[in-house]
Amino acid sequence: VPGWRADSARGLQAGFGCESAPHAVSLEPGGPSGVRAMGGGGEAEIPQDPLLVLRSKISLAALCGDAARARALAAEITAECEAGARAGVYERATRELGLDADAALIARMRAANTAKLAEMDAKIADAEENLGDSEVREALLAKAEYLLGVNGGGEEAEKALKACADKTVAVGHKIDMELSCIRAAYFALDIEGAKEHIELAKKLFAEGGGDWEPKNR
Repeated sequence: VPGWRADSARGLQAGFGCESAPHAVSLEPGGPSGVRAMGGGGEAEIPQDPLLVLRSKISLAALCGDAARARALAAEITAECEAGARAGVYERATRELGLDADAALIARMRAANTAKLAEMDAKIADAEENLGDSEVREALLAKAEYLLGVNGGGEEAEKALKACADKTVAVGHKIDMELSCIRAAYFALDIEGAKEHIELAKKLFAEGGGDWEPKNR
């Protein structure tokens, strides 16, 4: 498959220093997109970040070696990207899987992204003019998270995160932002970038950023 190395998934796992996953995740076409966390009271379903679900499906479609299964996964990826107007994610998925991108679909998703970002920019401007720093930070964070979700990272998302970071004081909020960056790096198969943000998150956690486990979900 163009743009994909057969050992990428194994290399990513090894790069993070992980030999096994602590949670069970369904990757079957049509299967649930969640994590079953084991606890004292039994299993509890924790919704998984959509970006991580899509990364898993893209990787599985590329590596499964089953044409029918790969087509089913590709159809799911397209449907999920369309539902969330995830234009950048869709474009990356088609590149990795060697598929022809639907230009009309991309145009519709980009138009939806533009409209949503205009709405968010208006909320940021209103918060800056009429509200306090906390509301400004929340509006900036919403924009950054949206850009991460629809594009899987990128320059626009980085710029939005920087603007939000400049308004962020609480260590817990800083950890949340680092975890968002880790998820984006994981989606992009950027091992070094993910490692960098993991180390930053660990340092913040050591400063008293709260309970790591719920934040990591």
